[in-house]
Amino acid sequence: MLVQRKLLTAEQKNDICNKYYNEGKGCDICPLRTWILSEHFCIYNLNQLQYAINDYLNEEIEVDE
Repeated sequence: MLVQRKLLTAEQKNDICNKYYNEGKGCDICPLRTWILSEHFCIYNLNQLQYAINDYLNEEIEVDE
């Protein structure tokens, strides 16, 4: 069954992660990992990055009118 990554449950993500790690396949071919700006990111890092970006964009700053 095909499921968009954004719709995976925490349990499904954990199962996929454990499968690739425990079977010795490594993170390099894990479907929860991607290349962004010449860096590897795991789905967990992407979630942290997304939260950090949302916090940054939602922060209020002073502007001159």
